[in-house]
Amino acid sequence: MSKTWLQIGFLIAAAIGLFYFSNYKLEGYLRSPSTLAKELKSPPDSVYQYRLANEAPFKYRLLFSGIVKGSYKLVAPSHDTGLFFQTYRFWSIVFYTFSVVLMFWLLQVVGFPGIYAFYGALIFLLLPPMLMAFTLPVHTRDDTLAYAILFLGLIALSQERKMLFLLIAMVGVTARETLLLLPLLYIVFARDKNPIRKLTISGLPVLLWILIRFIPPSQGYDAGEGLRWNLANLPQVLGFLIIAFNVCWFSFIAYVGNYRSHISASAGTSLEFFYRSAPFVLVVIVITTFLGGIFNEIRLLYLACPWMIILFLDFVRNNSDHIKASLRRLWYWLYATGVLIICPIVTVFLLRHQESILGNSRWMVPYDLWIIVSMGYVAAMLLFAPFMLRRTQRGRG
Repeated sequence: MSKTWLQIGFLIAAAIGLFYFSNYKLEGYLRSPSTLAKELKSPPDSVYQYRLANEAPFKYRLLFSGIVKGSYKLVAPSHDTGLFFQTYRFWSIVFYTFSVVLMFWLLQVVGFPGIYAFYGALIFLLLPPMLMAFTLPVHTRDDTLAYAILFLGLIALSQERKMLFLLIAMVGVTARETLLLLPLLYIVFARDKNPIRKLTISGLPVLLWILIRFIPPSQGYDAGEGLRWNLANLPQVLGFLIIAFNVCWFSFIAYVGNYRSHISASAGTSLEFFYRSAPFVLVVIVITTFLGGIFNEIRLLYLACPWMIILFLDFVRNNSDHIKASLRRLWYWLYATGVLIICPIVTVFLLRHQESILGNSRWMVPYDLWIIVSMGYVAAMLLFAPFMLRRTQRGRG
């Protein structure tokens, strides 16, 4: 068996294991029919009603709910809450795992050798939006399906397979409106010299989304709820933005600080698109999440993960000698020991004084759990920070 297939097998096993760990150890809502019922706004004894799928804006996200309800009707001879729960959880596992495998494939297409693609897929799996995917307040439902479609679209775009990209983008807007990002990327960054084709490929997915959204007449909902929450909770906005990508922020900041040389060095490679589009993508996603979503639902921010992870992997690849040299120095291990002593102390302090610092938990968000997890990510950032002390050099790798 080739090394690639072994890596894929490990990623699948890791994804399935983390899915169950996330739900049964990190208070995920897919641990029982009753917890799923709360998430889907349905009675505990008839979760199959899936009432959330009938409310705006969820009713316009047709693909995931259609797959779940369609497959449930195929296997259910009569209404069965337990069977619906198993069906919903099955498709959640499938798309959760599929998105990890597609991230691995995307990284290979972009030009990272197997081991880097493998580590990049693990990073994707272990960052908070995936690790805490089913824990309040993240609320992952159809988002892993959206990630999978996004990665497929980026693969098609990288390989300049125009008609395949169009098909993927059309499917994408039936999954989530956030996947309008794909046609936006095509109109702004695709190297398509035919303006009519470029406009067609970018415009048809948008037209399909408009048809889904406004025909039949749309149902009203409070579109300003997210913006009001974000404005009222700016410390949480900043905190969740930082931990969503944690160590990847270092490489992104280094890249922005040396933007022109990175673009020049990546010219003619598969990485060029990601280096050219990274600032644009991050700005679009952050602004649209702030205006239309709730920031601590970091699954929305995570659409930027391909860019953040690719920049991080390229940084590590081009600074591997410096990182290895730092790891051989005594001062680094003294520093790391200090981090690993201080962070647990701070964690205990926050756990003991969380109400006075954070106030009462709203919507039953598990503060204890999030404090522990967030401090773990803070420790990871602090352990990586010394590698940024030297001005980085970018090569083609």
